[in-house]
Amino acid sequence: FESKNLKFQEYRKKWEEQALKFEHGNFPLFIDIETTNICNFKCTFCSTVLIPVDEHAFIDDELVYKLIDEGKDNGLYGVKFNMRGEPTLHKSLSKFIRYAVDAGLVDVYFNTNASRLDEKKSIEIIESGLTRITFSFEGYEKEYYEKTRVNGKFDKIVGNIRRFYQLREEMKSDTPKIRVSGVLLPEMKQNLQKYIDFWQPYADQVSTNDYIEEDEEKHIHKKTKANWACNQLWQRMAVWCDGTLLSCNQDYYGDLALGNLNDI
Repeated sequence: FESKNLKFQEYRKKWEEQALKFEHGNFPLFIDIETTNICNFKCTFCSTVLIPVDEHAFIDDELVYKLIDEGKDNGLYGVKFNMRGEPTLHKSLSKFIRYAVDAGLVDVYFNTNASRLDEKKSIEIIESGLTRITFSFEGYEKEYYEKTRVNGKFDKIVGNIRRFYQLREEMKSDTPKIRVSGVLLPEMKQNLQKYIDFWQPYADQVSTNDYIEEDEEKHIHKKTKANWACNQLWQRMAVWCDGTLLSCNQDYYGDLALGNLNDI
């Protein structure tokens, strides 16, 4: 998040201060736009494996453009083009990115399993102006990776990520910034430095996410009391590929749905 861009600095300042002060502003700073709820992987640790999806779908192109147009006029700073699914499955992903960048958004990114990033698509994405990308990858060994990332092929994915990095360097592009991030599963936690060393030459950042053992019970709404408030409520909103508007990008059941943008 280091940038000399004044608009970006303004964005990160609001991101921090609004959460601390419980101020929501007049429009979200950031919107998670789900390009599709379809994923070609069945990862053992992923909550989306447990969550029922009524209908597999891709977001309508015009809805994406409508969201970005409204955001551009109301102080939107950034978008992420995925939630429950794999964004590179959407044929218009590069067009969405370019549209967002051309609209003046300063934080445009997505997470991906990198399975569809052949050379042509990688070049398209780099040329689109994407500001950052996160490659989701656990470990550094074939057997372990393919056991956890079901349907993933270790050699192919490693090759895709490394080639993406090389292409960015060959094209002399400052963007997208590249992060490799994995869920900190027990086996990976024991060999964390090897994981970092394996990916550091091909990324601007190597990081991990805490492992949460998933079960359906954890996603059922319960009455709770706590002296803590989620920071994301003051920073961002989310839109499913069917147009459902959500106040939380972790609301996998749509319990906090606020309506549907296709009805407006």
